[in-house]
Amino acid sequence: HCPTFGPVETCGVLMTREFGTQKFRLPLAVVKVAWDSLAKWIQEGKIKLYPLTEERMNQASLVAMRQRLKGPDAIVVQTALELNLPLETYDIAMARACKRERTHKL
Repeated sequence: HCPTFGPVETCGVLMTREFGTQKFRLPLAVVKVAWDSLAKWIQEGKIKLYPLTEERMNQASLVAMRQRLKGPDAIVVQTALELNLPLETYDIAMARACKRERTHKL
């Protein structure tokens, strides 16, 4: 499950990564393979996409303000909350924000 921008965000992140002060780019061919895999999984129903509706936008905006998250991160957190699914991420700030939001909603 992911917002519709998820595959786009994934490819963008793969194209330009930062580790500390170093930036590097993966070759386009490598990112294209990742995109092809994502597209296949979407087509096969292994990834379900959720469009950014007006209600999701409003709820994600509140999450962004409460948790001081960037817009895309707030949309991902909001989607996990809406679907009552665990948030699978390596992003510590997003994971903590999701945990705080779950507590906030109780």
